[in-house]
Amino acid sequence: MKSGLSPLRYLALIALVGCASAATEHQSRDIILYPTPATTPGAPRFVSADGAASAGPNDWVMVAEKQAAGNWTVRDYVHKGQSAENWTELVTYMNTGKPGDSPAEFAQRQAANLVKQCPGASTTIQSQSAGEVTYEARTGGCASVGSQDTITRAIYASDNMFLISYTAKTGDLTPAQRAAAQRMLAGFTLQPRS
Repeated sequence: MKSGLSPLRYLALIALVGCASAATEHQSRDIILYPTPATTPGAPRFVSADGAASAGPNDWVMVAEKQAAGNWTVRDYVHKGQSAENWTELVTYMNTGKPGDSPAEFAQRQAANLVKQCPGASTTIQSQSAGEVTYEARTGGCASVGSQDTITRAIYASDNMFLISYTAKTGDLTPAQRAAAQRMLAGFTLQPRS
């Protein structure tokens, strides 16, 4: 399995690594439960590369996983038949240390970092609370990543943060795509470790 990251994920990771405390999946107290058809009606399945043969057209297959011991874990998922290098839609899971800023401040910092890399980029906060923020970032035809529209849900746990993102290689998501992405992202559930 390839360990590469999508260009937009790589930009986000660069921005995170220097400001997050060390906490991996194995060290954190909290976990994220992926949505499943059993828990979220209409939800796609998220399968490993080994399970790709059984994946349906709406399911997501893991094509990349990258870890830095003690710092972060990133997994990229695409539709069956696509790859880490050649995809139209991408779901990314990231578990990293919780930053020292609030979820809203985190989103603002991510927006500022994106504009530095992609001057035509824009970011809109879709929802926020004390423990999470959901925002949409459009790259605006950026030279390094092209036209991408990403919705990210940042969930603050006890000592770590989960970032779950949906990215489409398109100038703007249609209202139907946006609604479907938001429903999928809302299906990820924070669960304290026992």
